[in-house]
Amino acid sequence: MDWQRYPLMRLAVPYVAGMSLAYGCHGFSDFVFHIFVAMLVVSGMAMIVVGGLTSPARHRPLWFGACAMIFAFVTGSILFHLRFRQTERLPADGTSVCAIVEDVPQPKARTYAVPLRCGDTRILAYLSKGMTHEPQQLHIGDTLCLRLRSLEATSPRLVPEDSIDHILRSYRNRLFFSGISATCFVAPSEWECRPAASSDSGWRHWVNKVREHIHLTYAEQGWTYDATAVVEAMTVGNREHLSSALRETYAHAGVSHILALSGFHLTMLLLLFNVFVEHFCVLRFRRFFALLFIPLVWAYCALAGFPPSLVRATTMCSVLQLCLLCGMQYQMLNAMTLTAVLMLTANPLLLADVGFQLSFVCVLGIVFFSTRIFKKTSVRHHVVLDYLGRSVVITFAASMAAFPLVAFHFGQVPVLSVFSNLPMSLFAFVLMLTALLWWVCMGFGFYPSVLPDMLGFVAKMMNAMVEWVASLPFATFAYRPTAVEVVLLYIVMGGSILAFRLRSARAIQLALAGIILLCLCRVIA
Repeated sequence: MDWQRYPLMRLAVPYVAGMSLAYGCHGFSDFVFHIFVAMLVVSGMAMIVVGGLTSPARHRPLWFGACAMIFAFVTGSILFHLRFRQTERLPADGTSVCAIVEDVPQPKARTYAVPLRCGDTRILAYLSKGMTHEPQQLHIGDTLCLRLRSLEATSPRLVPEDSIDHILRSYRNRLFFSGISATCFVAPSEWECRPAASSDSGWRHWVNKVREHIHLTYAEQGWTYDATAVVEAMTVGNREHLSSALRETYAHAGVSHILALSGFHLTMLLLLFNVFVEHFCVLRFRRFFALLFIPLVWAYCALAGFPPSLVRATTMCSVLQLCLLCGMQYQMLNAMTLTAVLMLTANPLLLADVGFQLSFVCVLGIVFFSTRIFKKTSVRHHVVLDYLGRSVVITFAASMAAFPLVAFHFGQVPVLSVFSNLPMSLFAFVLMLTALLWWVCMGFGFYPSVLPDMLGFVAKMMNAMVEWVASLPFATFAYRPTAVEVVLLYIVMGGSILAFRLRSARAIQLALAGIILLCLCRVIA
């Protein structure tokens, strides 16, 4: 790889590595934190003094680059540690607080889960059902005065691993790394709602009303429950109605990413939008409509609830549109690196999000593995064959890049994901195109009745195909590597890719060393 073409990558790698160290240590002690702050100051001074003044002229770029990488590493560690400690802060148990409702209440078996913000702290409160003022009547922005009882911290450092079962510990970790500091149970007589001055104001309330309207529209079509859940997940990112059995079925078939809005869905929308602009817009207005796509796609991201995978795809798509408008060359790796740095700087805890990890790993697999194959397998004179070939290569690259993380988080490897993704991507394209046409027609006050029928039929066919693939005896196999084994797997894959692309003996040695260490880890375990 020509690192000169990717200058931000040389800083992003140590930046993310520093955050990964802080994540693996679950935050640092005060003593270690002060050491890291001192290292930050020393590395910054060294960048100025050693890299620019005292070293020989020929060595200055190397000294400056080394100090900059150390600076980025320490900065990443400090940012993650500070965000970790901020999320750990809790109010005292039993105190009375006034918190702001951040999202609509989610119904559970006996309670409603209500995300609250109390100052800089976010809490997930469980309010009992069956009272005069029901929790489902709460709106975003309302003030909730309550007494905190049974306050349980979600911090990994404050919850011993042997005190609760694995599923509950994983649930609390997921809450913590999404910004929730604690959970609490609130009795019926211990909370009071103060409605906001205008509950109909604010973009979040508007987004929630749109999502509710879309949900009711889908529910009125008479589709099966699973078909409705799939359509809602793939169009507006609402996966609350997906049953656990359906999620597991899609995971066994290796196509669970279809249900999560990401670059796959956004790419289809971008292609449809560019085709519309190219064929139906006047030439002098094409730049305006191309620029209009950026706020539209961010509005769609807000409608979906800003999932990390879609935020990554939206940012990269915005950079792509700007490059096309300005006549600049688009480098996917540079755009991906910039997106990762911006997202992690805004919220370092995103590093622990599974969707964030898989999204970027799949893009890296496509960039490093599929470029050379595209040149060798391109069918220039046949559009259909060229599209199918590229789809197979992209699917294979993304699946291979993601399988160590999938195995680490879910304990299984979908064997048939390469074969099931191609027909599922075609189904997904038809589904999203039909849904887009339906909503556009509804916006003009009419729509053919065949569109919702076709939408439900496609979703039903998708579920049937996924169930068939998941029912095959060799669809998945159980494998849960350790964190060290995941790193070694990526070393083996990286060495193999470099050996394939560069014909390098050192890359082959790196891959063989990774295989040997991986075998030793398996034997020791």
